[in-house]
Amino acid sequence: MSGLEVLFGMGAAGAATGGTAAAFGGATAGASILGGSIGAAALPTVGAGIGLGSVAAGGGTLAAIGSGVMSVLPFASMALTGISSVMGSKAQTQSGYAALQAAEYNAQVNEYNAKMLEDQAEAVKLSTNYKVQQEAKEHRRFLSFQKSRYAKAGVVIDSGSPLLNLNETAYLSAMDRFMTGYAGDLESTSLKNKANILRSNAGFARYQGDVAKSTADYSATGTLLSGLGKMGSTYFSKNGSYRDYFG
Repeated sequence: MSGLEVLFGMGAAGAATGGTAAAFGGATAGASILGGSIGAAALPTVGAGIGLGSVAAGGGTLAAIGSGVMSVLPFASMALTGISSVMGSKAQTQSGYAALQAAEYNAQVNEYNAKMLEDQAEAVKLSTNYKVQQEAKEHRRFLSFQKSRYAKAGVVIDSGSPLLNLNETAYLSAMDRFMTGYAGDLESTSLKNKANILRSNAGFARYQGDVAKSTADYSATGTLLSGLGKMGSTYFSKNGSYRDYFG
């Protein structure tokens, strides 16, 4: 066999091999056996095949991640709903307790002020009684002085003008004592009435505090139940109707 035949024979074999390679997806791959430069041209095709495979694999991974996230979202929503409900319920309970404390404070302030007024009323009563007693003593002294003056003058006081004067002195003395006592009673009664109003305000403040606390407790319970209802709705919308569980 001559050198030319060997050369052409190898070329034929290379061409046959190239044809085989072309049958499996690329003539350039077969041609690469005959020439290195042509064989290099086949690399982009192979790389492109690998790149497309990587993109396909990445797309599958992203799809799997997206599916996992979508499956977790309902439970995350349920958790957020539960946390929000608990926090809202706690805030409402604390608000009611704060209102109760504020009402109790106001009630105690009113009761303290009422006690002060009641003490003032008692002090006014005692002071008035003392003034009346002192006025009575002064009037008795003055009446005794009048009688002694009449006696020194030798005037009979059982009748006539001396008797009228003594009676007028006694009457004016009684009126003074009455007015002093009446003014004291008015002041004492006014103070007691103010104290009673303050005590009524204290009772009403406690009532308002109780109402506010009860309202807040009911609202807190409603918030919790509403949250549970939303959580259940989210769960059953994802996992089927509640009838599937409870019939």
